Amino acid sequence: MNKWDEMRDAFREAEQTVNAADEIVDDMAKMLVGRLRKINTYYGTRALQSLKIELRDFNIQTQKWKSRS
Repeated sequence: MNKWDEMRDAFREAEQTVNAADEIVDDMAKMLVGRLRKINTYYGTRALQSLKIELRDFNIQTQKWKSRS
């Protein structure tokens, strides 16, 4: 097997992993509720900041995400 085939196989495996994570994302979100305050603020600040920025695009009244341009 050459390096390109190895790279294609690794990419396919990564796609499968992402797809599997997408299938359980609702369960992961439920697990986060009530646990965000346990995130280490020294190491987890970037993660919390990213979550906050992402959630700005969600409209709680319409239950829809704002489209990104």
